Amino acid sequence: VHVPIGGSKMTKVYGFGYIKQQKAMANIGLFMVGEDVEFHVTTNFTFLEGASHPEELIVQASKLGYKALGITDKMSLAGVVRAYRESQRKDCHTRILVGCELVTQDDVHMLAYPKNLQGYGQISTIITRARRHAAKGSYHLEASVMETMLRDVILILPGYAHDTTQMPSLIDWGVKHWGSHFYVGIGTCGHGNDQQRMA
Repeated sequence: VHVPIGGSKMTKVYGFGYIKQQKAMANIGLFMVGEDVEFHVTTNFTFLEGASHPEELIVQASKLGYKALGITDKMSLAGVVRAYRESQRKDCHTRILVGCELVTQDDVHMLAYPKNLQGYGQISTIITRARRHAAKGSYHLEASVMETMLRDVILILPGYAHDTTQMPSLIDWGVKHWGSHFYVGIGTCGHGNDQQRMA
């Protein structure tokens, strides 16, 4: 399945394995073809990368007509609380998708979206463990920990965060361990070779 997505980063999400589109999208509140959803958004809780407060992102997304916004701070769920509070206002038309960007020691980036409370707990546990095993302000996450702990989570591999030579092995890895709950995100980076990279 593929879902065209609005926004500057991710334009398509590809699913691998047998999965019904409507059921898969409903699991994490994603939306159908033609609706604007941004899956990879970092707030100012991702230090030195995100610039805007979570509330500001939700307000602007609602004004622009986005159906949903995926808050995916790096190795943190800190931004989702304020974003959720703002999304509950009566004049807000944007739904928040609770997520996180997990980053392994091998510099593999993966967007993780919980399917249920168990999935949220699994992501929270991974983040806590990764930060406990590193100096304050940093983290240490092994890919093997993701393989064993993430069971109730939908994962999106952002293709624009990895070199094209890495992608085949990363896709094989994702399919092997998460099957139909694994997706690849394709988006523009503005580096001049987007069409070639996305082909």
